[in-house]
Amino acid sequence: MKAFKNIPFMNTLITPEELKTTLANPEQQVFYFSDFRKAGAYDTLYYKTVLFIEDPEGDKSMRMPMFHIEMTGDNPATWLPITRGAPEKGNLNDKRNPKDGKYNPSISIGLSDLNTYCNGFGETWVEFNKRWVEQFNKDCDSGTIKKGSRNLKDLYYHISPDGEEIPNPMITLKIFLDQKHPDGCPIREIAGKPKFTVLDARSPIYEVQSKKTRSGKTRKVKVQTGYEPYILYDNGKPVPITSDNLHIVLKDGTRIKQITWIGNGLTGAQHTFSMPMILHEIVIFPFIPKLTTKKKDDDLISDGEDEDEELEETQSPNRINIPGDANTSPDDEDEPLSDE
Repeated sequence: MKAFKNIPFMNTLITPEELKTTLANPEQQVFYFSDFRKAGAYDTLYYKTVLFIEDPEGDKSMRMPMFHIEMTGDNPATWLPITRGAPEKGNLNDKRNPKDGKYNPSISIGLSDLNTYCNGFGETWVEFNKRWVEQFNKDCDSGTIKKGSRNLKDLYYHISPDGEEIPNPMITLKIFLDQKHPDGCPIREIAGKPKFTVLDARSPIYEVQSKKTRSGKTRKVKVQTGYEPYILYDNGKPVPITSDNLHIVLKDGTRIKQITWIGNGLTGAQHTFSMPMILHEIVIFPFIPKLTTKKKDDDLISDGEDEDEELEETQSPNRINIPGDANTSPDDEDEPLSDE
């Protein structure tokens, strides 16, 4: 860690642009593993995992492995789709469901879809995985990592249990329903918070903020600060998202407006080392219309505008729903609608 002693640590999400910029230097160390400990009945090994990140402006920082993608534009057809939705609980035809009846849901995002909808991010992730393997092997050789007989898993699924390459490699994101991050979570912004949240892209949240113009006057602007929770309806009544209906909410092809996932750090189980990817938050546009008394059934996506509202509306770019994230103020070039 001495090589990074003058680089600040930041608890902010890693964007595709930042990861791509970081990986542009083939000699740069990206992964740092430390703080080895054992836990659990099988003496599972944990190594705190920190990433070196350089943003497009050249600023360098150390980050936890938290990744965020945000789609632009208002047309859901141009947003990233879920390649493989959550399995239906109890459906043994889905090989992701174990025969013992346990439900360990996940979704998958195809690398080809990430290439198509996210400016080649699938290729970036393959390079990211290459650095993961290289650093793991170096730290095993130096004795930093106690490998034993364990094999290292890649950061995406591309080889079948039969050892064959699958046609569409995918990043698998695990889902933990009705669970919270421990209070001692190293990512303090999410400590004690739900591990999994679904938000509705059709229901943006706005708040009125004051902003000074270049002339020194103050105007009120309406800034988007997030999205309402996704509400599932059963016979016209709202119901919580549970293990029994998750597969209805996160289907194959469901469009993603924003998605955040967290790498759980280098983890050594009985036979393998891996870094499980945990789905933290997803903002979706579903297949079915949202049932509401305020909008027509064919009004699939809200434009966020109120006909009686005279305040300007401005969407805050790169907004995430992890507490402590600051909103980006709207452009100074906009004309004020009200002065104080």
